[in-house]
Amino acid sequence: MLMAGAMLLAGARSVGATWRQDALPTAIRHLQRTAAPVPGGPHLAILRSLRQLHDPALEPLFRQLLSSTDPIVQIHAVLGLAEIHEPPALDPWLVGRLPTPAAQEAAIDNAIAMQLLDLAAMRELLSWKNLDATPRVRLLAELHAAGEDVDAAALAELASAPTRAGALASCLLAQRGDAAAVSALRTRTDTLTGPARDAVLRQVFEEIRRYRLTALYDWVATVLEQPGLDRELIGEGVFTALYLDPVRGVSIWRRALGDAPGLSERVRFALLLFAVGEDIPAATYDTVAQPDHTLLTTLIAAGKALSTDTNVAAALNALIDLGHVRSTNLAVRHAAHLPAAAAADVYEHLIDRVDGDSRGMNERLELAILGASRLYDVAPARLVARLEATPDDSPTQEAILMGLFDTTDDRVGQIARDVRRLGAARADSLAWLLLARHAASLSPDEIRQISLIASGGGQVSDGLRAQAAWILIRATGNVDRALLDIFNESPNGGRS
Repeated sequence: MLMAGAMLLAGARSVGATWRQDALPTAIRHLQRTAAPVPGGPHLAILRSLRQLHDPALEPLFRQLLSSTDPIVQIHAVLGLAEIHEPPALDPWLVGRLPTPAAQEAAIDNAIAMQLLDLAAMRELLSWKNLDATPRVRLLAELHAAGEDVDAAALAELASAPTRAGALASCLLAQRGDAAAVSALRTRTDTLTGPARDAVLRQVFEEIRRYRLTALYDWVATVLEQPGLDRELIGEGVFTALYLDPVRGVSIWRRALGDAPGLSERVRFALLLFAVGEDIPAATYDTVAQPDHTLLTTLIAAGKALSTDTNVAAALNALIDLGHVRSTNLAVRHAAHLPAAAAADVYEHLIDRVDGDSRGMNERLELAILGASRLYDVAPARLVARLEATPDDSPTQEAILMGLFDTTDDRVGQIARDVRRLGAARADSLAWLLLARHAASLSPDEIRQISLIASGGGQVSDGLRAQAAWILIRATGNVDRALLDIFNESPNGGRS
């Protein structure tokens, strides 16, 4: 690597002699970890972080990674190429190159979740004769959800398979009005017992909720009448019934709750109502009320606020302040469906909670990062104002800056440029990285700062260090040379 390193350093001197001369070789060695993955290594974190850049210049790197011996690396490469396509879209041909049905399924599932598959691409994938049953029925379900015509014969063939795919195919047929499919689904689950039955039912409940297959409501109600169901499965079934039909589902909810529920059951069943949200009649919550219990009282207040559309943000914030993980996650999920101003109140509250004692700091920090990301989406001016008022190098400043890594909006570069960057604290590194990500070009001093981060001196994660490494390579015009080293040499400097 000495010759290549010398060439890289020659390029380095052309942009400024004040930055670390070993930075480019060090940056390359860091990115080489993607080409030579080891179990438990940082290669997946590096790949996720590189994908976050949405940089078209990464195309040759991702294309090289398609030949990796690690299927997960290959999946990241396929998704990375999809994300930098204009417009973002998964290439079915690349999915076909993945080495196993499981890898193809994972790529398709991720592409669906990330909205990288249009209807034409779905139909192209379905035209493959060797496409596995699970992604095939998933694609048919997506077409059905989009209001597209779905081949009933294809569903009927899939429904005969004794797999999760077969169960979903039966559910889709039932939604189309096929009564025999409901009977087949009932037969499929009735022949199972114990953990095997519970596992299948959980899967089916999940698919019914995912695609809101309302025709299965009566089947769900019948399943919940069976003896021997475990507590968690009953909860999932009740939630499914409530989700499909909140008004009718309340009767199933009451029956499952029983006449004399204990405190833990009251909380659990209140959470089921709260998970459904605004469609639950507010008075339903009174059934589980217990005035002397703070969590239950606050949870019920938040549920009623959703149901009546009254002071929702304040009620969600009060619930979040209790630090109860499940109810907090649900509150954040509901915030995404509020009007922008109300949602911004919740997201800003998540940011404001970062400072405090060490207990629960990691959880609060994660929520604050999420809050900052979403606040920028719905009310960017409020996020900027909050950043400007935040003490330098504080956990709150770090959280806000981390949240800004989720956007591709180039205005973030100027926001980061306006942040005071006086030292080598983690917040300073985050601001330098954001500035560099969104800059058309970098000054010698900016390249020097990025080189320090790429060399491991920025107090950032392996993933963000990889972003710095890539930005450094690109900013100094060394992409082609770096790619040769990344894929021709192993991380320890020897030939692979």
